[in-house]
Amino acid sequence: MTPLSLFLFLSTLLILPLSAEQAVTYPSTKKWDYIGCYNETSPQEIGPRILSGGIDEALPGMTVPMCLAFCFSNFFKFAGVEYAQECYCSDFFSLKNMPVREELCDMPCVGNGSLICGGALHVNVYQTKGGRRNAAAVQEKGFRGRWGCWLALGVALAVAVGGAV
Repeated sequence: MTPLSLFLFLSTLLILPLSAEQAVTYPSTKKWDYIGCYNETSPQEIGPRILSGGIDEALPGMTVPMCLAFCFSNFFKFAGVEYAQECYCSDFFSLKNMPVREELCDMPCVGNGSLICGGALHVNVYQTKGGRRNAAAVQEKGFRGRWGCWLALGVALAVAVGGAV
């Protein structure tokens, strides 16, 4: 081994420990279970989204705890993060969307680079422990996020509900 190649090899060993730690997936908490990395949409067809019929936020300082707190305060059963700063809240989890390898959720959160906030077309999904509201009742009513759509006595109604039913 030449002195130059030995120097380069040893320099690499000294630099490696100083590299930034890789971002990690936010784990389950007292209120939320991490259920995995999922395709945003079904690979077999266009739509449905993994978390639909709820609300979303995209904030420049987004973190997983921020998203979970936002969804919890709005009484949603599921939360998901995608594209480093997008937060989705829903009572519906599409069973058509497939779980994928964790490596596909690979984007550090813009608000905390040590945590993963989904990936390109891939969502880290969390579910509240014990549930937050009766998802079956919400689905029956036709919940559609900040605006509610119901069929009551054969008449379609749309009312603002502010994210709650």
